[in-house]
Parts: sequence; structure tokens; C-alpha cells
Amino acid sequence: MLAFLIIPLLVCGLIWIKTDPKEHFRISTYQGWLVYLHAARLGFIILCTIFVSVELLLGSAFDHVVTLLYPEPTSIKLTPVNIVSSILNDAAPQSIKDSASFDPAIYLVSLSFVFVFSTYLASFLTKGIHKKFAFKRFYLRKYWRENSLFDYSLLQSLENQSMILVTLEDRKCYAGFITRIQEPNEESTGHKEIAVSPVLSGYREKDTLLVLFTNKYPKDQKSRFILPRDKIISISDFDIDTYLNTNKNMEKQ
Repeated sequence: MLAFLIIPLLVCGLIWIKTDPKEHFRISTYQGWLVYLHAARLGFIILCTIFVSVELLLGSAFDHVVTLLYPEPTSIKLTPVNIVSSILNDAAPQSIKDSASFDPAIYLVSLSFVFVFSTYLASFLTKGIHKKFAFKRFYLRKYWRENSLFDYSLLQSLENQSMILVTLEDRKCYAGFITRIQEPNEESTGHKEIAVSPVLSGYREKDTLLVLFTNKYPKDQKSRFILPRDKIISISDFDIDTYLNTNKNMEKQ
């Protein structure tokens, strides 16, 4: 019977992790059993909150209102768990009802149903709030600013639509705009790959590592390259005028 509480505990925690941007990005720093322990901790907090707010406070208020409207006495207190238990009890066959463990099992199943349903309902309502006020992007920016300058630079380039210079381990270079980034999840703390719409491409000289561009892409033809993160050795802001004024300028002097 303990599974009737442990499973909803994890389910409620995982539902909230997927809904709350702050928890969603925090969980990406955990691995293995730490993910489930964190989900269980959140689930326990959620279950306590739901039990107090929904079962005790809201349920008692609903029971009080019904009692005022219909003074006839009832055999049970009209709380969400008791209502679900009554429905399940009426639907169960008599052979099961005779079991000594039937009543505790029905109560735990009803409790689990109320917990999961209330968590899902709360997550559905808060999704709209997070989307309206852009909480997800706010926490994503905050998470990367504190944990990864690489990912934070890519996010800034995407948001500001500013050019960026990407250098790969084979010395190839791409100057262009970021078109897609990957959000962290429970399996990854950052980008496994990035999408770049190049304006210029070229390479770095073998000895001096100066950037030399060999290709210019037409503006009316949107190209997109998918670059794996483990092949990228550096990224930086890029401005064409600055590049033309500074590249090899020490030799000119």
C-alpha cells in the first residue's frame, strides 16, 4: 500500500518540475537518483500543501456550504478524498469489499487521485502565467548566466539577433546569427548542438590563427548549419567593420 503514496509523490514532483521553469532548469544539474530524490522532495511539499489547502480547508468549506443548503445529515464529510472514495466504493464488486484491506486501499487510491489531479490542474493554470510573463526565458537566462557563459552568450546572440563568430576544432569559422538553441533538461545542462545561419565562412590560419573568410552567403538564401557543441572551441561577438579595421592592423603600422 505504500506504493499508493510513493508513486503519486514522484508523479506530482515530476509534473511540477516540467511546469515550473525554475525547477525545470535546476533539475538539469542533477543526475541519476538525485533527479528522483528531488522529485520526491517536491512531491512531498506539494502533497502536504494539497492536503491542507484542498482536503482540509476547501473540503471543510464545501462540506459546510452543502450542510447549510441541505440540512439532512450525511454519513461522510464531503471532502474531495471522501467523495472519490464513495464513488470507488460504489463501483467496486462485493467480493473485493469483503477484504480487510479494502477500506485503507480505497482511501489511499482516492488520496493519490486527488493529489495527482490537483497537481496537474495547478500546473495547467500556472503554465499560462509562466508564458504570459515570460518566466521561462527569465529563469533560463538566470540559470545560464550563473552556470555557463558559453550558453549565456548564445542566448544573448539569439535574443539580440547579433552576429557571432564560431570556431570549430578543425579551424573552420562561421560568422552569422544563431537561429536555434537547446534548453537544458534532466539529461543535459546545455546545448548539444546549435543552429547557425551564416553570413560569412572561412578558416583560421594554421600558424597565426587569423580569421580568413572565403565564402559570403546571399541574404535571400537562408542557409543553416547545425554545429555539434563538442566540435566548437570558441565563440565570440562579431562585427564586420571591427574585423576589417583590426585584422592584421599591426602589420599595417
